[in-house]
Amino acid sequence: MKLRIPLFILKDVGLKIVNAFPSLTGMLEEQLGALGRDLELLDAGIDSGKYMALSIVNAVAWGIIFGMLIFALSFSFEKNLADAGIAGMLSASLVSAMFLVIFAVYPSILRKKDVEEIDAKLIYALNDMVMQVTAGTSLTSAMRRVAKSNYGKVSEEFRKVIELMISGDSQEKALIEVAQKSESEFMRRVLWQLATVLHTGAGLENAMRDLMQDIRTYQDNQIRKYSQNLNFYILVYLMLAVVLPSLTVLLLTTISIFISRGGVIHIGKLALGVDQILIITTVLYIASQIAIVEYIRVRRPLL
Repeated sequence: MKLRIPLFILKDVGLKIVNAFPSLTGMLEEQLGALGRDLELLDAGIDSGKYMALSIVNAVAWGIIFGMLIFALSFSFEKNLADAGIAGMLSASLVSAMFLVIFAVYPSILRKKDVEEIDAKLIYALNDMVMQVTAGTSLTSAMRRVAKSNYGKVSEEFRKVIELMISGDSQEKALIEVAQKSESEFMRRVLWQLATVLHTGAGLENAMRDLMQDIRTYQDNQIRKYSQNLNFYILVYLMLAVVLPSLTVLLLTTISIFISRGGVIHIGKLALGVDQILIITTVLYIASQIAIVEYIRVRRPLL
């Protein structure tokens, strides 16, 4: 598995567990077409069924860790094994569900980040290419130089073009083939424009400079959009970090006045003490804040 998921804590062990249940992974793969496409485009080296099963294993592992923590803290306060067990299982279930959702959407986020990386580096690669062609270098040599340079995913895309040319395809055909598979709209436009230049013999410099201007405009719009959304993200973070914890503590403090020590609060069929509820909500608030901070970091435009 080539894909790096920061919160996967049971990668090798998890793969051994997943490989022991091929029928389960096959069933999951049939239901996860969109996820399979994301993993294929990321060259993850794992199919959607195995990835989802591995996600379940890691989500359960995180749930067990938080559940054991809640169990230990709850038992230290209440000295009641049954109530502490209920609190631990409830916390484990909620945390596992939260991590499973994160793992399920992470490949889609990574794919979008790859597209953003291409768009961010493309303007520098185009500028390099225009300078080389203007100086008299052939277009093929300019593409080879970009492919060997450190332009991240952009260099990878041009390396694909060069590899197809080495395998026998014409320059025009290689450019069109890579353009059809590229996820980045601007990368597709660049490759199609290069193919047009080769086919018609038109000038390259003006067309590339127009594309660079379009990319700059797009990046400015992305920054503006992120700045506008950032206010909402900050509001949600403050709600989870300040407002809701304060209200929870105030509510539980008020409720504790009206029940005797060791008394419980009934939530459906569950009977939890004030201390147990406070511990559970504290852990959930912390986990939620970590998730929001990671989401804000991932959503930041790459420039």
